[in-house]
Amino acid sequence: MWTIYRHVKGMDYLGLGEALHSEEEKPLQVYRCLYDNDCAATWARPLGMFHEQVASGEPRFTAIARVRPVVPEDEALVLGFGYEAWGQGQSREDFIASYASDRDHLRGKAYLLELPDGIVVTALNTLRFSRDRIGLARVATAPGQQRKGGATLLVRAVMEIFRLENSGVRFLLFSEVDPGFYARFGFVELPKAHQHFPPSVGMISGNEPLEPADVERMRQYF
Repeated sequence: MWTIYRHVKGMDYLGLGEALHSEEEKPLQVYRCLYDNDCAATWARPLGMFHEQVASGEPRFTAIARVRPVVPEDEALVLGFGYEAWGQGQSREDFIASYASDRDHLRGKAYLLELPDGIVVTALNTLRFSRDRIGLARVATAPGQQRKGGATLLVRAVMEIFRLENSGVRFLLFSEVDPGFYARFGFVELPKAHQHFPPSVGMISGNEPLEPADVERMRQYF
């Protein structure tokens, strides 16, 4: 489980846990940025300083949400988030049950964003194509929680979790919303020749040339 903190100035950070200074053995908070910046690094700050109040009396960092893997007890809830968009005339129960034989669901690893009070806001699925290629799929938000920033927080946080493992990882997805939403995270649209599932828009993170293997991955994505 990872905690998302909001700085008193409004920026969001992904808490990675606590550590001890190797020489002084003082506790540190370890974290990464969840906003566009020029230094995609892992940071550490003295634990007391991280959680202290600033001159205004406000806490320097406030926990606003948590990210964690989806467990079996969550599945019926989070799969239901996509019913309105992808239900295609099925009953809600049949729609959720259909994932029991869905290849991408079975081989994927899903994550969710929940508020400090335990309310689940947004979920997404990840598909590992290779060591340095991850697919993002089924980004869906709970009814009543849309347009509150939950999807943005979860997408950014999950991307940072994978970058911890491999800083060179690139992400693939098909956008069923305005592609500008994903452009904020560094995604670009694939050339028209590689758009196989309109109206969904194929996208990849980063501006490096598309590799042949990526072309095939996107063709077989669904």
